Amino acid sequence: MDLRVRCDRRPDAQKGETDPRKLYYDSNVYSGMLEWSPVNQQPETFRGDEPRPVVDDVLLTKLRPGQVCLYPPQLEKLESS
Repeated sequence: MDLRVRCDRRPDAQKGETDPRKLYYDSNVYSGMLEWSPVNQQPETFRGDEPRPVVDDVLLTKLRPGQVCLYPPQLEKLESS
């Protein structure tokens, strides 16, 4: 899975607004924002049934302008010896 999200201020936000959803782009990061990034033979293995979150609206983190959330794949299957 891969996730790259950056929070930015909305230029059209009303002065005095306090709701982060109206003030910022991508201030809440949800599980549905995860994207599958296949490696090796995974495209053939999972064709038509790609891995994805079971629930798309799980809040992973909250961001503010300038903050970035990166979740690149870090796990690899090791061959047993």
